[in-house]
Amino acid sequence: MSVDVFITGIAGELGSNFAKLCVEKGFKVGGCDITRFNEAWRLKWLGIEDRVDYKWKATFDLNTRDIDGSWLVFDCACNADRPFGTLSPIHTLQNNLLGPTVLLESAVGCHPHPIMMYPSSCNVFLGVPRDQQPLTESTPPAPTNYYGWSKMAAEELYNTYNRAFGLPVVIIRTGSCYGEGMRSDQFIARCILYMLNDKDFNVRSPEASRTYTYAGDVLEFYMMLIDELWDGHLTGLTSATIHNGGNAEDKPYKTIEVAEMIKKLTGSSGRLLRGKYESGEIINGEPVMQWEKSELAFELLGWKPKHTLEQGLRKTIKWFEERLDEYVL
Repeated sequence: MSVDVFITGIAGELGSNFAKLCVEKGFKVGGCDITRFNEAWRLKWLGIEDRVDYKWKATFDLNTRDIDGSWLVFDCACNADRPFGTLSPIHTLQNNLLGPTVLLESAVGCHPHPIMMYPSSCNVFLGVPRDQQPLTESTPPAPTNYYGWSKMAAEELYNTYNRAFGLPVVIIRTGSCYGEGMRSDQFIARCILYMLNDKDFNVRSPEASRTYTYAGDVLEFYMMLIDELWDGHLTGLTSATIHNGGNAEDKPYKTIEVAEMIKKLTGSSGRLLRGKYESGEIINGEPVMQWEKSELAFELLGWKPKHTLEQGLRKTIKWFEERLDEYVL
């Protein structure tokens, strides 16, 4: 069955929420994931498990028939773990580059070509000196870890297929995203769960700074972008990189500052312990900083993040608090 929008990694955090946006806009949505359909809990939680054409299939095994007829292909199937990318670089290389290669080769055979959308990461910027920030779409990448390098390489892979075959490509770079339904092994979710259970929490890379972005703001960006692309208002956007990270305060936060805010909002008796720095989190003797600006998103869409860090954390904490007995520490 031909679909309007095809999403790789459709059972994941971003893929499932993006699928819901597209379903609600009336598009026929399909996608693939290596998660068994009966374990794709986010699709059930979002109420769209019966409204998507789900393929239990890895991106490596896709072909032109799987995506032909789609006007948009959204590639969410890459590894999303910075520490895992450092510990398992070969696996990260395969997922973050081989998968997109297969997908892009499949898209070349589609007529007309679909718009190829790739959600990248601002991890590509962790090596940019503080005096050269904030980070904009024109800032050259400087990754400090293997995961960031793989995302940078995937960006260039997409751009190469744009130049070679004329595939329309849109690359989206998001700051550190958090919110309801996020993976429980990510820093913010893990800290929330420990604090809600009044347990001590080890804060790794405590003075490193990130631009933390609430998922609701990210999804609003994608909603606006889909509308503009579908209406044909951005027909000249055939090879663009757009940032959609940030918060209403327009500032990066240190890891320890985020943890302290979570402790305060939960009223936890758990202690925050300053942990070691991860590989690539100290450059030239200073903790890394990632201060993201979304200039093109405002120029094209009028989009700006609406939530402060505290507002987003309150919503995220409430979500985990209501499901606390589902998680084992």
